Amino acid sequence: MAGGRHGLARRVGPADAAGDRAGRWRGVDLEPRGAFPGRTGIVVIEILDLFHAYEHLWAAGRAVFDAPDALTAWAEPLKDALYEEGAPAVLAALDALVPPGPAAADVLRRERAYFADNATRMDYPRYVAQQLPIGSGAVESLCKTLIEARAKGAGMRWTQAGAQAVATLRAVRASGDWAAFWATHPLRTRLRLCPPGRPRRRATASAPAPAEDVRPLARPTPPAAVPPAAPAPSVAADPALPAHRPAASHPWRRAPIGRARCA
Repeated sequence: MAGGRHGLARRVGPADAAGDRAGRWRGVDLEPRGAFPGRTGIVVIEILDLFHAYEHLWAAGRAVFDAPDALTAWAEPLKDALYEEGAPAVLAALDALVPPGPAAADVLRRERAYFADNATRMDYPRYVAQQLPIGSGAVESLCKTLIEARAKGAGMRWTQAGAQAVATLRAVRASGDWAAFWATHPLRTRLRLCPPGRPRRRATASAPAPAEDVRPLARPTPPAAVPPAAPAPSVAADPALPAHRPAASHPWRRAPIGRARCA
């Protein structure tokens, strides 16, 4: 959804219109009931995917033309005409075809009904001028990041109403339209008028704090002088203690490393 001027908003839904005449839009709710209370001025724009329309164009051509060159010569100019002019150019070309048999006639009848029923969704010149997406690739990719990333977590189970509510809010937030959405939401007014009560802590009786004993400050007394310590008496060497260096007959004296260490 893209925001518009003067409070308007455009909700764009590119799809491929697969299936019956109602197409893919039968299962897509671009304006869920009750999802946007208080919102007004929303314009819903349904766009048929251009590349899926090309596939139906080629299907109609293959029913009539057997030669690949003739099929390409008929379909390629119509692809450009569909992009530049919309569905009327293709409908005129389909009406000019002569089916070679009953099977081809059924195919042409089905494909012409496809383009006629979705003609309003094939106004590609207007969509391109408004810089709207004419392909469903971006929407299909967004389904993975916007919907599946939120709804397909481990152990998640959803009802249809719950999944639609979460998807709607995520779409509004991702579109950058949350401020305008919340400004007109009835819940915002109700919360302002009736704010939820906050839990209060129960007051506990506590004993009064004892009065502090305030006494006048006394002038500090200087520390008493400490007499110097007496020097430690010298200890004479005890002749009974062994010498610090090994004797001449010690094995270290005989070993080369010992001589080097004790020399």
